[in-house]
Amino acid sequence: MAVFWGIEQERALDREKPQKPLAVAVKVDLNLPSAPWGSEGLGSGIRALQARGERCDVDLEVCGEVFPAHQIMLASMSKAFRTFMKHLRLNGNSLEVAEDPMAGILSISQPPAAAAPAPTAESTGAPPPAAEATSAAVEPSTATSTPPASVENASAVAADGKAAVAVPQRLKLQISGISRPEAVQILLSYIYQVGTGVPWEFKPSCVQVNKDVLQLARHFELHHLHEYAARWLIDGLSTINVVERLVVCEEFQLGKMREKMMEQLAAFPDALGIVSSNPDIMKHPKIMQDLLKSVAFSTKRVEEKKVEETPPEKPEKKVEKVEKVEKAEKAEKADKADKAEKVEKAERAEKAEKAEKPERAEKPEKAERPERAEKAPEKQERPSAEKPPPAKKARKAGGA
Repeated sequence: MAVFWGIEQERALDREKPQKPLAVAVKVDLNLPSAPWGSEGLGSGIRALQARGERCDVDLEVCGEVFPAHQIMLASMSKAFRTFMKHLRLNGNSLEVAEDPMAGILSISQPPAAAAPAPTAESTGAPPPAAEATSAAVEPSTATSTPPASVENASAVAADGKAAVAVPQRLKLQISGISRPEAVQILLSYIYQVGTGVPWEFKPSCVQVNKDVLQLARHFELHHLHEYAARWLIDGLSTINVVERLVVCEEFQLGKMREKMMEQLAAFPDALGIVSSNPDIMKHPKIMQDLLKSVAFSTKRVEEKKVEETPPEKPEKKVEKVEKVEKAEKAEKADKADKAEKVEKAERAEKAEKAEKPERAEKPEKAERPERAEKAPEKQERPSAEKPPPAKKARKAGGA
């Protein structure tokens, strides 16, 4: 009974336990396209803000034209501009730069923001304070122990005792040494497009614009943009514009680019003649002198390149060439020996002939001929004078 009772007791406990529901996976296919990944949202957004002039906190002014921009964008691309903004300091009511890393190409043309009454509906949509300029601290005052205030976000106290918000004004920077506003537009398009990973094309309208871009790229320390501007000098090069571009290379110390242009001119004598007759080159005698030097050394360089480009010969071919040369030398030596023998024989024959001629001259032929004529009749008379005796003839007849 104890065993039976124990089994019943366990079954009762099992009934009291809650039963776990079975989990069944349910798959739902929405058949809807997923939203695109918004990795370019930041770049496209900041480019749109700059194009509309919204939320911009700096104005670049050149030749009366103003180009709004964002300090944070300029500082992120240009180390020189970032250092320039770090050294901005308040001196009374004006801004000063303690150390100028941009060699005076930028100058501040507007004092910092002034206090104003409470903000209105229009002022609420105004751009925020500058990113780098706000970090520039004011020199602390000796009268108070309050921390230094920033350049643009300092609040003012109105007459009624209520706090008034300072109207955030854009920092205006005057660009000097630039004569074409198009160069500043190219600078900003490079910063906002290349800086956000968008394809970009460099197309200045003339050499003067390209020259200004080279100036800006050097002061802003944008080496990639500087390379774009330097490479443009050989794009569309002709005898009409080569002198002007050579002058730009000389001014900005683009030695390699200038050397390549000189080599191309030296390779084409017709083009060199046209360039040398250009009246503009007379203003630059050093360029004319270098052109003449490049022409003088162009032939030598071409020959050296040909020697370097020729592949090394195989040892078998070298042996064959040596054998051919040796055979040719032997043949030449044999020919020379034969010619020498012939010459010697001819000389000997000439000497013999010269020796025989005087001997013949001593024995005249006319004197010899009468002697021969006299001897001939003597021979004919001998047989008639010496006749055989008659006795001998008789003996011969009797014997017979």
